[in-house]
Amino acid sequence: MKIRAIYPLLSLLAVSPGLIYNSADAAKITAQKNEDSGLYSWVAESEGFSIELIQLLPDFVRAIYMKHDFPKAEVDEIAGYCVFGTIIKNTSEQTLSYDVADWYYTDKQGND
Repeated sequence: MKIRAIYPLLSLLAVSPGLIYNSADAAKITAQKNEDSGLYSWVAESEGFSIELIQLLPDFVRAIYMKHDFPKAEVDEIAGYCVFGTIIKNTSEQTLSYDVADWYYTDKQGND
C-alpha cells in the first residue's frame, strides 16, 4: 500500500497511534484501531471543532469511485493508496462556514 502524506497534520497522525498533547493550546489527538478491519482512525479536537480521519478499505474506495463513474484505471490507482474518509464537526454554539471552492491539492513538490 502506498502512503503519501500531503499535510503535516496527516504525517503526525500517521505515525502517532496514541494520545498526543503538543501544548496547552494544541488540539487533542487520539487514535484508535478497529480490531475487526485492522484500520486506524484519528480524531483531532480543539475548542469548537473536531476532525476525524478514517482509513478506508480499497474495496470500499473502488465501490464509491466506480459508483461515480470514474475510469476503472484511475479507480484502481486510487484504491492502491491509503485513502481517508473525513468527518468534520462543529462542537461550538456558533455557526461554522467554509467554502470548498477555496480548497486545493498540493502535490509532492508543493505545487498547487
